[in-house]
Amino acid sequence: LEARRVRGSIIWGILAAIVILAAIVPVVMVQSRVLSAPYYERPRELIQELSARPTDFLVTPTPEWLQFVGLSHWHEPGRWKLSPGLLKVALAFFGLVVGLRSCPRRNWTLTWLAVSAGAFLGSLGLNFQIAGWCPYATLLDWFPTLTRLRTPARMSVLVQIAVVFLAAEALLWMYRRARIVVRKANFGRPGVGVRTTFEFGLFWLIGIAACCEVPLRRMSFVDVPSMESQKAWIDWLKNNTAEDAVIAHVPFPKGPLPRDYESEAWAMYWGLFHHRRMVNGYSGFFPASY
Repeated sequence: LEARRVRGSIIWGILAAIVILAAIVPVVMVQSRVLSAPYYERPRELIQELSARPTDFLVTPTPEWLQFVGLSHWHEPGRWKLSPGLLKVALAFFGLVVGLRSCPRRNWTLTWLAVSAGAFLGSLGLNFQIAGWCPYATLLDWFPTLTRLRTPARMSVLVQIAVVFLAAEALLWMYRRARIVVRKANFGRPGVGVRTTFEFGLFWLIGIAACCEVPLRRMSFVDVPSMESQKAWIDWLKNNTAEDAVIAHVPFPKGPLPRDYESEAWAMYWGLFHHRRMVNGYSGFFPASY
């Protein structure tokens, strides 16, 4: 029976690999051809600047209820704030311990441990070295295509996701323990009912606190102008240019910040209505020809 399960897993793994390759190979082939030009490579200085540092994981994006006491001062102002929160990190370590001790949960726990550790080291990029050797630099030498990756620090998202799942593992253990206490409760014995209430209350308190310890940043929305306010020039463009015409919206952005490229975002939005190709665009790459 075990051998049959292994063969079944191998067959399904092969089929999954075929489906995945069929989906991504056409895209990768086109990207490889387009990105073969040398000006699409990122300078290593830029890659290192956009790599995370271990101290970036000590501070949350918005003020949290709890702080890494005595450690947050190591964080350099102006850099990323990548911590998912002190309570979630503490729960994740506890969930790692209880998950590894549980045979049914061990593989699941090891999976998220591998994800978090791999993503953490990957997010450090060129800032991670072992006795002067930088694994990420070696990867760049072996796989030059990785130089197209501008911001290794974005792998920190996987670290944060793994922390949440491992913290949930701790909460699951607490919930099961609370249920065991309820089953064993004998309300004829003094104090057992109080202990049961305390167990469940503590579980819910910790769980809610972990969810709310880092307040979400207030989102600001953009008012999209009505199509009617732009109808005049869009209709003129559609009536006085060929369908294969190429247009340009001026002036072009004059700065490197995201807000400087807001005009490009609007140009692309109005392009949904006039259907003309544009030299405008929003990208992390700016070829010399642009």
